[in-house]
Amino acid sequence: MKTFKPRNILAIRPDAIGDCMLITPALRLLKESYPDCRITVLVQDYTRPLFETNPDVDEIMLVTRKRKMLYQLRSAHFDTSLHFFDEPEYAGLARKAGIKHRIGYGSKPLVRWMYTHRVKQHCQDLNKHVIEQHCGLLEPMGIQVKDIPPMRLVPDKGLTLPVDIDPNGFTVAIHPTTGKGNKAWLPERYAQVVDHLMQEKKANVIITGSEKEKPAAEKLLKLCKSKPVDLTGKTSLKQMILLLSKVKLYVGGDTGPMHMSAALGIPVAAIFPSKLVKPTFWGPWKTRNVIVRRSEQCSLKCLPSKCLFDTCAKVISARDVTGAINTLLEGGTSDWLKASMNILTNSEDVFRELHINGYSAYRIKMVNNLPDMIKSIIKDDINVIHWVGSSKPLFLRIASQLSSPSLSVPPLLVFDKSPKRRGFKELVELYSGGMKKR
Repeated sequence: MKTFKPRNILAIRPDAIGDCMLITPALRLLKESYPDCRITVLVQDYTRPLFETNPDVDEIMLVTRKRKMLYQLRSAHFDTSLHFFDEPEYAGLARKAGIKHRIGYGSKPLVRWMYTHRVKQHCQDLNKHVIEQHCGLLEPMGIQVKDIPPMRLVPDKGLTLPVDIDPNGFTVAIHPTTGKGNKAWLPERYAQVVDHLMQEKKANVIITGSEKEKPAAEKLLKLCKSKPVDLTGKTSLKQMILLLSKVKLYVGGDTGPMHMSAALGIPVAAIFPSKLVKPTFWGPWKTRNVIVRRSEQCSLKCLPSKCLFDTCAKVISARDVTGAINTLLEGGTSDWLKASMNILTNSEDVFRELHINGYSAYRIKMVNNLPDMIKSIIKDDINVIHWVGSSKPLFLRIASQLSSPSLSVPPLLVFDKSPKRRGFKELVELYSGGMKKR
């Protein structure tokens, strides 16, 4: 790929607090590689505080009316635009503005034709975090990424908070809601965790959230035996950044404050109920964390924003979360791949080796029943099918293809003729290597 040196860059991530945080390592690498280049981020007004104190960002441009934005883009004379989340609207604006180098992912036909440089998106590779994929967009600029830094978020220490936080105390922030990308855990279970933290761990617990998240917080508070501090709707985003920088632990779902906490180096107990959202893609980047997730799932296609059921949230108990908290307090952390990968196999040896090492493994039972096989793959969110034997059954290929539209990561087919028994590390390397190649 022919590379170029950027001078004036527009980085586009207009929506979602968490997604804004996920582009900051790429911006950091970009600034380190080209210190003299000018970096402008295009964002919504409500996410502007995330970048105002970021030393890698030279200017912030706000999303406004399309005609006005087009005028601003043309006037700024950008030579490069980075499209981190493939929004057609902004790809079209960059093209109309005449930005010479437009870099984005090549996976979406409706958008990719508007890019001048297309980078492969590894959406079927469980080894690749979203941050790693974003940093791959720097390749056309000649930046070879070896070590990706943490996310960057700088608190404004000149602000005041509505509550005093003892720097020597054990203060825990609990954020009980999520955006539309994942399912929120149950208020009654959060209440049990609050009581455990305050009564057993003598923690100071703060409930966080925006004004629109007050109903969920109020429901949680009514169920608590203890009295945590309720800051729902009482902090600005700037204050929220400062608040999270002062706590000792974050507990909550996959949402903006989780990624903010990770950027600030706060240990995170992250609750991932839905099978759609994989920790290997969205886990708390480069901070100590424990993922709370259960492999028991429902048979429906996972669409958290439209789902009316709490099946995936109900299988996660309060004890699961308090156990994760204890693991963090003892210095432990999570294996994201173990929390994301589900394997279906016909080999008893493979099943046993994976199962005893904590991986979610299932046995192939319905060899001649294709409909049941497809339902099983979807229900158990299978992303690896490992068949041991000399033959390559056609029904597995068909079941894999027909179930793929209902899964976030289509199953990797592993046909293994090897008669030798593999250890679980070798098995995991086999699956990881297969995902990297496809």
